[in-house]
Amino acid sequence: MASTPSSFPKALGNRSGRIGQLFLALIAFVPPLLTAPGQVAADTKQYLYLNPGQLMRTATSLWDPAQFGGYVTHQTIGYLWPAGPWYWLLDRLGSPDWVAQRLWLGLLFVAAGQGLWRLCRTLGIATGGALAAAALYQLSPYVLTYANRTSIL
Repeated sequence: MASTPSSFPKALGNRSGRIGQLFLALIAFVPPLLTAPGQVAADTKQYLYLNPGQLMRTATSLWDPAQFGGYVTHQTIGYLWPAGPWYWLLDRLGSPDWVAQRLWLGLLFVAAGQGLWRLCRTLGIATGGALAAAALYQLSPYVLTYANRTSIL
C-alpha cells in the first residue's frame, strides 16, 4: 500500500525505509572513498581545500588585494557556507584533503538521494520504488562525473 502525505512521517520509521536510507548513505560514501585514495580530484577552486581558512577570511570582502594589485572577486562569497566551514573543520581535525573532498561529495549525494526518496514517498511511491529512484539518481553517470570536475558554484 502506498503512503500518502499524511502518513509520510510514519513511513520514515519503518524498517525497510531505514534500511533503504542506510543503503543510500553507503552508496554515497563508499565508492568515492574507494576511488583513487590519496589523490585530490581536480577542481577549479583548489584553494577551497588547500587553505580553507584563508579562503574564508578573504571571502568576507569583495576586494582582494592579494593578486593583480587588487581586484573584485566574483565567486569566493559562495564558499562562506557550507563548503568553507566544512573544509576548514576537516582541515583543523587533520583530515587529508582527499578524504574531506570525498566526504563532501558523499554528503551532497546523501542530501540528493534522501530528498528524492522523501519526494517519492510523499507522492505515494512504494519504498522499493523510491529507493530505486534515489539510488539511480545518486549513481547517475552524469552526476558522478560532473560533480567531481567543477567548482561548487
